[in-house]
Parts: sequence; C-alpha cells; structure tokens
Amino acid sequence: MSDVPLDLDAITARAEAATPGPWEATRNGRILPPPPQLPSHSLPRELNPVAEADCYSTADFIAHARTDIPALLDLVSQLRQENRDLELALYTIANQRRRDDLVDQALRRPLLKAATKEVSRLRDQLADAAGMNQANCARANRAELHADGLRRRAEAAEGVVARITELHQPEKRYHDGSAEFSFEDPGDLASELGVEPEEVPFFEICSHCAEIEERLAGPSFDYLEALWPCATMRAVLAVPTNTPEEQTNV
Repeated sequence: MSDVPLDLDAITARAEAATPGPWEATRNGRILPPPPQLPSHSLPRELNPVAEADCYSTADFIAHARTDIPALLDLVSQLRQENRDLELALYTIANQRRRDDLVDQALRRPLLKAATKEVSRLRDQLADAAGMNQANCARANRAELHADGLRRRAEAAEGVVARITELHQPEKRYHDGSAEFSFEDPGDLASELGVEPEEVPFFEICSHCAEIEERLAGPSFDYLEALWPCATMRAVLAVPTNTPEEQTNV
C-alpha cells in the first residue's frame, strides 16, 4: 500500500468528467455507455463504446468503476466526517475530565484531607489521656460535628463549582492567522486557506462570557474578557481552602 495520500478532489474531478454512467460490459470486452433516453441519429452504442478491454472480467471491472468510485468517494467523505466528530467528542471528554480534576484538587480533596487529619489528631489525644472525662468526650463530639461541617462545605462548594463550570464552557473561534476576524464555522476559512477544516487556526473563548461581552459591546466586540480560561474560571480554580487549623478552636 502506498503512503502517498489520496487526492480525493482529483479523483472526484476525473469521475465527474468521465462519460455519464451506468456503463455496461459485453462479453467481447467492450464497455458501453447507457442507452440514449430519446431516439438518436448517432451510431448505436455497440459501435461507439466508452472503452475496450482484453477480456470480459476487465471490462466488467471498468464498467462497474463508473458507479463504484463515486460511491466510495461518498463513503470516504462520510467516514472522514465521522472521524472529525469522534475527535471533537474525545477532545470534549478530555477537557471535562481535566476540569473535574482541577476542581477536585482545588476544593474537595484539601478540605476532606484536613478534616480527617483533625479528627484523627483529636482521637489520638483522647486515647493517650489516662482519664478520659466528660469534657474530653464533648470535645470529641464537637470535633466530629466540625468535621461533618467541613465535609458539607466541601460538597456544597463542589456543587457550586460544577454549576459554574457547566455554564462557563470553552468554544472554538477560527481565524485566518491574523485573528482580526473570527468565525464559529471553519468551513469557509478552510476553503479560503486551502486546508482541511481541522487545520484552520483557532483560539478558545468562554461561551457564557462571550455572550455577556457581546451584549455589552455589540457585534464588533473583541473577546477581551472572554478568552479561555475566563476570569470566572481562573477565580474558581484559584480559590484558597482553609484547613481546620485556621478555623476557630472548638
């Protein structure tokens, strides 16, 4: 198999320029054009074949190629589109997982780890005490309540961040390299630049911030505040978390 990529445009052009089909192969190796739709004074098609081959098998292959090649071109185009759709889906899933990991690291894990560490420390102190009295028991209970409160805060914060990240999603904008103008669809630029749609340069914006910026600045806005990651997502992912040691003693 050759490593040279297929020039589908050239193949399509050759197929469209050839004698219209369907063609028919005869036992004597001739490839005939389709019968005329209306009575004609031209030569019978048996005397004016599209081509001739050395045997019926070759002629049958050539005749079927007239319809097989356009069908294969359509299939290749469909498969390429499906491949682009799959790549976009994988890109979206990977970005979502990356955002989930960032949120998890920034909020839930530090809070739960700190809460668990504090509960373990208090329990060790109580276990080492020779005479555990009622005050120490009450303190342990308060520590448990404090830890539960931290867990609830972590879960609530995780829910808020999830809603924010669901609203602030990245979108692609395509440009010709100067980024003076941008477009949502790469199709027209791909034709203008002479490249495949997936090769058109792009940058990412926050869909929600871009919508707000467009309402404030009008259709000529420059995505100054909407570039991904937007200010909202940067603020969310940089939220500091307080450990139990920084809270008021119980």
